[in-house]
Amino acid sequence: MSFGFIHLRPPVNLVHSGGDSGESTQGSRESSQFPTPGPAQDPSHEPHHQQSSGVRYIPWRMTDIVGGVGLSITAAAAVLMSGFTADGITGQEPGSTIATATAVMLAAIALSLLIARFTRLPLGTTFVLLGFTASANALVYTLAQDGKFFGLSTALIEQAFTSSVPFGVTWLFVSKKYGRSIRDLGLIKPDKQSAYIIGVAGWFVAVQAVNLWQLLVRDIDFAATPDNTTPVLTIAGGSIVIAWVLSGLLVPVVEEVFFRGFLLRGILSKTSRWPAILLSSGIFAVFHIDPGLYVPTFLLGIAFAWVSLKTRSLWPTIVTHSLQNTLSLLFAAGLFAGQ
Repeated sequence: MSFGFIHLRPPVNLVHSGGDSGESTQGSRESSQFPTPGPAQDPSHEPHHQQSSGVRYIPWRMTDIVGGVGLSITAAAAVLMSGFTADGITGQEPGSTIATATAVMLAAIALSLLIARFTRLPLGTTFVLLGFTASANALVYTLAQDGKFFGLSTALIEQAFTSSVPFGVTWLFVSKKYGRSIRDLGLIKPDKQSAYIIGVAGWFVAVQAVNLWQLLVRDIDFAATPDNTTPVLTIAGGSIVIAWVLSGLLVPVVEEVFFRGFLLRGILSKTSRWPAILLSSGIFAVFHIDPGLYVPTFLLGIAFAWVSLKTRSLWPTIVTHSLQNTLSLLFAAGLFAGQ
C-alpha cells in the first residue's frame, strides 16, 4: 500500500552529519529558564534590548562565536589526524606518514589552544578535552589491527568522535566559561505539543525546496548532491540500527545544540532574527564540506533555525533533524524501493 510517500521523500542522499530560541522578545517563562549570570559574566556586555526585556541571556561575545566555529574545526582536525597517525602505525593507510600526520595533529591542537586562549576559555579543560578525544581515537586505531574494535568499525568510531566535537566545544563555552547548563541553549520542553507539528511542517517545506533545487541542477555535475548516506551504512557494516544511532540520534543532538543552540543564539544576540537565521544556516552548510551539499543543507538549516525560534526549544528541531536523517537512511537501504 502506498501512502504517497514519494511526494514527501527527503533528498535520498542527504544525511546531515548534521533550535534554539534566542528571540529578544521571549516572555517571562523563558526568563525563568536562565539563571542569574555568575561571576564570570559581565551583564554590561549584554545588548541593551536584552537587558531591558528582563530576559537573561548568556552574554556571547563575537570572540565566542568566531572561536566556537574555529575551535570546532581545528579540534575535529586533531581527531581526524590522530586517526591518520594510527593508520600509519598500523599500516592500514598506505601513503600516510606518521611524521606528517603527527605534525598536522599537533598543529591543530596548538591552534585549538590558541583559540581557547583568545576566547578566554580555561586552557587546562580545553587541553584535556582535545587530548582525551584525539588520544582515545588514536588508541582505538592502534589496537584495531584488523579494522575492528569491539566488533565496531574503526571508521564508525572515528566518525562518532568527530561528530561529537561541536558538542564538547559548546560545553566548554556554556559550562566552563559562563557557568551555565547546556539546557540554557534551548533544551527545554516546548510550551505546546504543536511545536512538533510546526517542526515537521517546516521540514516538509524545506524538503520540497531541496527537491526543487535538485531538479534544477540535475544536469550540472558540480552542483549535484553527493551520496553521503550510503557511506554511513558502509562504515556501520550495513547495520541500519548502528547507522541510525550515529546519524539519526547522535548527529541531530550534537548539531542542533551547536548550530541552533550555541551559534544561532550567539549571532542573534548581535543582530535581528533573519540575518541570524541566514548566517547560522550558511555556516551550517559550509561545515558539510562538499559543495554539492551547500544549498540543500542551507535550505534545511533555515527551516531548523526558524522552527527553533518559533517553538523556543531545540527538541522540535532535533526530532525533525532525526526524521530527515532516518528517512534518508531507510531510502538508501532500499526499504522504500518500488513505492
